[in-house]
Amino acid sequence: MVNPENVFDIYDIFVNEVIGDLWLTIIIAFIMVNIFAIKRKVPYEVIIMFDVLLLAAFFSRVTSLTIIWVFIVLFVGVQFYLAMAKKLEGK
Repeated sequence: MVNPENVFDIYDIFVNEVIGDLWLTIIIAFIMVNIFAIKRKVPYEVIIMFDVLLLAAFFSRVTSLTIIWVFIVLFVGVQFYLAMAKKLEGK
């Protein structure tokens, strides 16, 4: 929170910059993962799961509904496991 008496509050500036840079890094990382996955011809299921994870992260961040994030991460984890198990079996 910005305090009118103390504009240069180092703690608030530090927290805002770290959180902002963290989300910017996450966005760039997901874009790069998608680009490299498409170039390496990764199965579309894996790319879709990464995109669902990204959308869930933004949705839960905006609405502050952590439980949605937890369920989406569990769902994506199960789907990733099933997709990799299929690939390892050779189907």
